[in-house]
Amino acid sequence: MSTLPPVRALSISDQVVDVLQSTDSQKQFSNIELILSCGDLPYYYIENIREALGVPMFFVRGNHDKTTEYGVKGARPGPIGAVDLHNRVINHNNILLAGFEGSLRYKDGPFMYTQAEMWSNVLKIIPRLLLNKIVHGRYLDVLISHAPPKGIHDKETHIHQGFGAFIWLLKTFKPSYHFHGHIHKPDGNPMETIFESTKVVNAFKYTENIIKPGKRHYKIESPSWAEPSTLASALDDFRDARRKASIQTVLASLNGKTANLMSFSDVSEKLGGSEIQKLGLQYIPLDAIVGSVGRYEDFTRKFFPRQADDKDRWVKAKVSFPSIETMPPIDVYQIGEVYFVLDGNHRVSIARQNGEVNIRACVTEIESKVTLTPEDQPDEIIIKAMQVKFINDTKIDQIKPGVDFSVSEPGKFRQLRDQIAGHHYFLELKRQEQVAFEEAVADWVDTEYLPIIRVIRNLGLLRDFPGRTPTDLYLWIISEQRELAQGIGWNISPTQAAEELIEKYSSNPRRVFIRIKERISKLLLPEEFNPGPPSGDWRKIHAVPRREDCLFCASLVAISGKEAGWKALEQAHIVAKKDGGIVRGAYISSESDALSGEDFQRLYDTFYQQCKEQNTTGEFLVEKGKVDRSITRLARWNDLVVIGLTHPPANQPFARMRSGLRALIQTSPRPLLVVSSISPLNHALLAYDGSPKSDEAMYIAAYLVRKWGIKLTVVSATKNNSLPPEGLDKAKSYLESRQLQADYEHQEGKPGDVILDLAVKNGCDFIIMGGYGLKPMAEIVLGSTVDQVLREYRNPVLICR
Repeated sequence: MSTLPPVRALSISDQVVDVLQSTDSQKQFSNIELILSCGDLPYYYIENIREALGVPMFFVRGNHDKTTEYGVKGARPGPIGAVDLHNRVINHNNILLAGFEGSLRYKDGPFMYTQAEMWSNVLKIIPRLLLNKIVHGRYLDVLISHAPPKGIHDKETHIHQGFGAFIWLLKTFKPSYHFHGHIHKPDGNPMETIFESTKVVNAFKYTENIIKPGKRHYKIESPSWAEPSTLASALDDFRDARRKASIQTVLASLNGKTANLMSFSDVSEKLGGSEIQKLGLQYIPLDAIVGSVGRYEDFTRKFFPRQADDKDRWVKAKVSFPSIETMPPIDVYQIGEVYFVLDGNHRVSIARQNGEVNIRACVTEIESKVTLTPEDQPDEIIIKAMQVKFINDTKIDQIKPGVDFSVSEPGKFRQLRDQIAGHHYFLELKRQEQVAFEEAVADWVDTEYLPIIRVIRNLGLLRDFPGRTPTDLYLWIISEQRELAQGIGWNISPTQAAEELIEKYSSNPRRVFIRIKERISKLLLPEEFNPGPPSGDWRKIHAVPRREDCLFCASLVAISGKEAGWKALEQAHIVAKKDGGIVRGAYISSESDALSGEDFQRLYDTFYQQCKEQNTTGEFLVEKGKVDRSITRLARWNDLVVIGLTHPPANQPFARMRSGLRALIQTSPRPLLVVSSISPLNHALLAYDGSPKSDEAMYIAAYLVRKWGIKLTVVSATKNNSLPPEGLDKAKSYLESRQLQADYEHQEGKPGDVILDLAVKNGCDFIIMGGYGLKPMAEIVLGSTVDQVLREYRNPVLICR
């Protein structure tokens, strides 16, 4: 589908507005899908809005912003969870964004620039804009800045002047929208201006806008007419227009787009247009005229004449009008954003040939349940016709106005209709009473459709699947969710299903490269040397924080029927009760050690009996295969792996290479809680050395202090009488900035010995540490602190990626 789906955006700047951070903001702005902050706003305020609405936020700083903001949550270098757009170009869900911070320099300050400095900033992003044009067919959709463009919305005073570089950027790269702040308006009303093809919006306080990627805006102004035509010049113009018609037809055959005008009767019949309203005389953009009532075969899409025998009428009309003001207005029908010529086809063609942008027209509006745009192709009318039928069948436009259900294939509306019917049926079963169809539709939108659409927006799926609409991806996620649940036996969340689609099918070049790299690695590297997922990859699902504030929502436990498995299960129940999660037991068998039917039933019954006694939710699964491989595969659908310790990695290279636990630590995509004895998990020792994996351990430790209220001791070790590492200061700064209490200890000596000694000395009942820090080959040969701790420590060890 060529038309990209619209996005509802909230732009903010310069002044705190209580309604945006009130308890009612989530309901009032429930349709907002994107937030754009244009500067001079407190970081805490930006965070409050982002957390309240739960949607992606991009920001630039204003001239009054500080490099570091201090508040009750500690020091902030910027708003947590928002993306700084300064000097960057980002593709977010197929919306191409760029941004520039600050204002014109009028004193010393970190976020102020001279005209020359801002020119330098603008020039730096040109390569990325050119790449966007090659890859996406357009340079930029949305520009955000604090200062306005020079001469648009700015003031004569030096402090409030705009940047000339922005004007050049708008002229050259033609973004659809430019949101800015800096200019206060006493009445608070929106200020919008069309410049070239860009809508420039002053975001003072806040504004709500519908962003349509790739949209061209038209500045309606009186056309200008060249000198009156003679018969000879009019004839030359007709021949030139015929050449343009031929060129447009050839280009259309090459790029797959049509050069034909749309038929008004065909379109209005399919879209069910009604409620005719006379809008009167006005100027309309020629680019938005896409069809004709009766002569749609005589002109190309840009109204260049197709037929040579149309010469006399075309030339006569050209000579008849010495100026544009003497040309009678044309008559048009308007559907959505496009127009169809009822009378005046030749006048439109002449205006096009003359290079005009607008034309006078008597407009009659025909309202439709879907919106047509100048970019729509004739085959998309079929899809929109099915959308009209879907809307008429469900009355969904009246029940939930403003929610978009565009798809790329007409058959998908039947799938949506089936989704609603199924939801209606189960809603009546749940309530044990009849439910009105309209109520079922509203409930489906609120509880099924919109939550998954938020997942799609937050994970950036539209960027990974550029040919799809949000509704396309909703249906795909539902299908993938069902298939995964049937294959695994567990309920799979929409987020997990979406991530699976990204990993398997994303067309993003980076993800394609990762898939190819992984396939080559599997072919060339032995399994023992598999380095596993990148550090921190396990918590990318939390890039947009979960509203339920649950890090370990599902714990996977390997159950074998032996003592170690039951210990792991008991420990998993403790985690589940502390974090409000569920416990998923997995019995993994091979042909050599499979349980008998009676033993398996006993295992199954014992699992659910323990869940009942512990008052936790449990799910059970049987899997065939090698234990470490199966756990690694199943771990992807959980947040934590809990495994009983039976054979810790030995202290010899060959034994380490054959260790299943070592392989699991190396390849598990989720944190691993290794249990040798059961612990209440009240006091953790965090082994911190400043490495990326120990950073992940610190992230979890901070969460456990805040959410579980555990006591935390942070430990570092150095050798050879060196000074304490800077890493301990880093951990202290991280935790204190979040107002989290911890004890800190540094000791010289072998790291493993120091960790074990201080864990006993401080009475810690579990250890949190990063996974293997060396490459697999080096770790097998040299050994690891992780292995030493697992061999010698008797309490659980939480190992982080």
